[in-house]
Parts: sequence; structure tokens; C-alpha cells
Amino acid sequence: MKQPFTLPPRQTWIDHTSVIQTDVDTLYGLLSDIANWPSWSPGLQSIELKKEGFAGPGSFFWMTVDAPVVKRLRMPVVVIQNDRDRIEWGGGGYGSVIRHYWDLKPVDSKSTVLRHVEYATGLLCLGTFFAAKHALYHDMRWHRAIEAKFNR
Repeated sequence: MKQPFTLPPRQTWIDHTSVIQTDVDTLYGLLSDIANWPSWSPGLQSIELKKEGFAGPGSFFWMTVDAPVVKRLRMPVVVIQNDRDRIEWGGGGYGSVIRHYWDLKPVDSKSTVLRHVEYATGLLCLGTFFAAKHALYHDMRWHRAIEAKFNR
């Protein structure tokens, strides 16, 4: 996948990998159903898809998350990729991006390696500098919820 043009600096909030005890298709089924993320994602208050159904590349949605001080943060988001290997979404402009993705790699018929990454670049990196610890906390809660669903 071609990486977007971005301006320095870059800050990665999470780059965490674990083995999930389920097949890649089951894991992809959970993660690709963007409308239902709030049902299992701690701290994710709502998802509002512009169109119902499968959210493929170019699909727009609003994501509302728990946030310190302001209590909730509503963000515009676009799906970059949604296939069995990667689910990626984000936003940005003027050489700055925020990207969040899951890479899925089957280990065998009963387990999948899940890599979870979120980063920001350029002005968005600088503008979100003070939210970095909260972003990591939020992202790890998501990742732990996925692990808890399958790794018993």
C-alpha cells in the first residue's frame, strides 16, 4: 500500500502486536464491521456511517470517543482500506494525517497475528501532542477488548 505524503514530525501512539486465538476470517468479521465497533470497544461512544452496510475504501463516518476534559470528541473519519489483510481509517490534510489500522496475518487455522497501529504526522502530530497518553490508553483498551473476546 502506498503511504500518503506527510510532513515531519511523526508520532506513533500505539504499535502493538499480539496473537489472537481465532481464525483470520472471524477476526476480520469483527473488525470490518465498523458500525458495530461501539458494542465491544471501550471508550468508543458511537459510529455514524454516512451509508449503511459495508464500509469500504472512501466511506465516511463520524467517530465519537471518550476524551479527557471535554468528555467526548467527535471526529470525521474516512476508510482507507478494509480487506482481510488490513483495516485502515483516518483523516488529515495539508501534509498532515492521523492513521489508525489493524494488520491481520493468519498463523494457522486457529490463530491470527494482529498488529494495531495509530500515528499522526505534521501539524496534527503537534496539535495532538498532549493527547498522546490518552490515545495510547484508548488504543490499548481496544486491543485488550479484542484479546479478551478470543483469548480465553
